[in-house]
Amino acid sequence: MLLPLISAVSSFPPPSASSSALAVACACRGLWGRRRFVSVTRPSLSAAAGIAHQAHLASAFPGCLRRHRGRAGNGMPFARTTSSATSPSSTLAVVFSAYGPPASVLRVESRPLEPVEPSYVKVKFLASPINPADINQIQGSYPIKPTFIDGTAIGGNEGLAQVIEVGSAVTSLRVGDRVLPYTTGFGTWRQYAVADEKAFLKVNAEGVSDISVATVTVNPCTAFRMLSDFVDLKEGDAVVQNGATSAVGQAVIQIARVRGLKSINIIRDRPNLDETVASLKALGADLVFTEEQIRLPATTKAIKALCGQGQPKLGLNCVGGKSATNVARILGSGGFHVTYGGMSKEPLAIPTSLLIFTDLHIRGFWMTRWFAACSQDAKADMLNELFGMMRAGKFREPFHDRVALLGEVADAQRNVLDAVERAQAGMARKQILVSQEYGSA
Repeated sequence: MLLPLISAVSSFPPPSASSSALAVACACRGLWGRRRFVSVTRPSLSAAAGIAHQAHLASAFPGCLRRHRGRAGNGMPFARTTSSATSPSSTLAVVFSAYGPPASVLRVESRPLEPVEPSYVKVKFLASPINPADINQIQGSYPIKPTFIDGTAIGGNEGLAQVIEVGSAVTSLRVGDRVLPYTTGFGTWRQYAVADEKAFLKVNAEGVSDISVATVTVNPCTAFRMLSDFVDLKEGDAVVQNGATSAVGQAVIQIARVRGLKSINIIRDRPNLDETVASLKALGADLVFTEEQIRLPATTKAIKALCGQGQPKLGLNCVGGKSATNVARILGSGGFHVTYGGMSKEPLAIPTSLLIFTDLHIRGFWMTRWFAACSQDAKADMLNELFGMMRAGKFREPFHDRVALLGEVADAQRNVLDAVERAQAGMARKQILVSQEYGSA
């Protein structure tokens, strides 16, 4: 039985749409000036959905947020203050002023940080992932739109930061705390930020790495919900997925292993195929096939040997096109085919016969919608379980590269654009921006 990570409920109540918009406005002040607010009137439906994507953290972390005295989130003693003489006065940030191809519209700029007012804190971002949704948002094709201040937005919707300075009236945070942004649209692709303490939520996940905490709210949560919400899977049941090397795919493999489920994984062919297959099997994958292999008689035989008399009940699709068809053909009667992405940008191609004769169920899943609709307890239970797996060594960090957002502007911009290009290629490891030097992991 997992020990609960809950020790205290966050002091901030779940936000209304308007209060969340205010939180976004307050959060953005740290980079562009103290009196530049966005509207706090009721946002559009898509904006409200975007706010829900990570505004859920206010209620999602009663099991993972706490007022923790004496030690920082990494287990080290923290200082009670920082010297203004050593505290940074500017930050590098990845920004864009118009929607378009990331290589054309993204740039890195150095921006001043405002002084830390009494109720404000200064944070340093430790790890900020580059997710597909971030790229779609920059392209202007994602339903959730970023917050533009003076015509400029900062990229990134997910990330982990550490408090490095606190204002005299701050009560909920202390220097050394690890925190997550309260809302989506905060702009996590930067080194530092100054914002009201209410813009952040403290995370209590001792024994869990910065990378794991920084990446938990999107991909692991998506995998968790899809394995939980569509089919009542029992130990020994099988699931099939494409895009298995993605961060969600890696999470599906590991959660399935913990639950005693078998996983059939489809990936694209690549030069380092043997290495990739070995890596996925080390995570717990039972079978791994390329798109070209999946229709071969030998593959059908291997899947039958794995599943016995049954067939997979759940199929997960993040690619679309023929790859989605391959997933559908493997499912048994009454199976659920769940789409959560469309990396190929091709529509689903599902044979009519599968719908008529096998009663195939076609569904879609969007993590933002789940966060907006479900209860505080359900969110807390999910995050507790995920952090428990991580602490127990049963859920690893995603395969990733740490990308330096530091040094000269030109160097940082080159690093960022190269990382975004790798992320768009689809077969690269997760690209994660960091504000200090690291190697690959």
